[in-house]
Amino acid sequence: MYYFIGIKGTGMASLAVMLHELGYEVCGSDQSKHFFTEDELVRRGIRILPFDPNNIKPEYTVIIGNAFLEDFPEVIEARKLCKCYRYHEFLGELMKNYTSISIAGSHGKTTTTTIAKTVVSAFKKTGYLIGDGEGYLSKDSEYLCVESDEFSRHFAAYAPAYAIITNIEIDHVDYFKDEEDYFNAYQEFVNNVTKAVFYHGDDVWCRKLQFPVEAYSFGLNEGNDYSIADLQADSKGSQFDFLFKGEVIHHYSVPFVGDHLLIQGEIGYSKFDDDMVLDPRNIMKSKKKIRPDNAKEKRVELHLHTRFSALDALTDPKAVVKRAAYWGMPAIAVTDHGVAQAFPDMWKEGKAAGVKIIYGLEAYYYNDMDGNSALIGKSNLPIDTEYVAFDIETTGLNAQLDRMTE
Repeated sequence: MYYFIGIKGTGMASLAVMLHELGYEVCGSDQSKHFFTEDELVRRGIRILPFDPNNIKPEYTVIIGNAFLEDFPEVIEARKLCKCYRYHEFLGELMKNYTSISIAGSHGKTTTTTIAKTVVSAFKKTGYLIGDGEGYLSKDSEYLCVESDEFSRHFAAYAPAYAIITNIEIDHVDYFKDEEDYFNAYQEFVNNVTKAVFYHGDDVWCRKLQFPVEAYSFGLNEGNDYSIADLQADSKGSQFDFLFKGEVIHHYSVPFVGDHLLIQGEIGYSKFDDDMVLDPRNIMKSKKKIRPDNAKEKRVELHLHTRFSALDALTDPKAVVKRAAYWGMPAIAVTDHGVAQAFPDMWKEGKAAGVKIIYGLEAYYYNDMDGNSALIGKSNLPIDTEYVAFDIETTGLNAQLDRMTE
């Protein structure tokens, strides 16, 4: 019996389904709250129990979700009684039974894994485990495509036959010290590959990797082993020649189009569009670059609006904290217009990234003179006491005439 601590996790649920399809008995524990990942577990009759150390039996092989620390009660009991694996450790063992393909990279792992398993499935019986909660494995599977996460160096537990690396751009700054540390994690991963590596040759950090096996680069630039030529694009898609070491091996037509562009022009009001528009003067294809912050003394931004400031900003709270951490900023303030909706996301991301969040807002002035009142009702509580704020839905704003609908 395989017992999963945190069986509703995206990777955990998929792995549980895969083992069930191979004929093993599977059960596990998690919160009672519904997660979309549990639907496939329920459909197969896989038991989901509430967390309880008494669930653990000596005859179980326990797979521990990476979200659960060693002081979690079920983990403590499992370590005493059972053979235990962390999720990534068990997946590494499972991969040894197949011709495995690991897809790693800072961005594009899920998409690339989906494409890889679709292509390989056309030739061989192929299982897969994807980060969006998809997983499949059958008794006759020969290949296994796995989305491989670099966080906490988890992918170092894998020894795949083949690896695809989409790019290397520092992420998970709450764990990795700097770009070199992040790069070294990928080098450790590459060192475990047994047959061949396919890597993004246009990526500067990928080019620095040392390969112990055959390695092939892919990209748009010249000099890559795999590249494209004669690219033609329109609103319906793109056509191009696919080259290997400079020789055309196939012509493809795909329903995708897109590139990274630098556009120079003038922004002004258009009476025709009744909006602000950009009138382009120069357009140039370029590579996307993240601007570095090389200042010795880092700034602290004290005036920031997020997408929760209606019609005022598009900044994602999580993304801006990650960028502040990447630039080495010790703290960042949020000052949305009259709302505190960005606080939870920024608190969570700030805690993970080691960035202090300064909470604020641009409040609205309310005239409570001239017979107006900003506070209805009476209370003797001091202003600095603890408050609980909650939202209710009503049929209107009149307390005498309208009713609560929830």
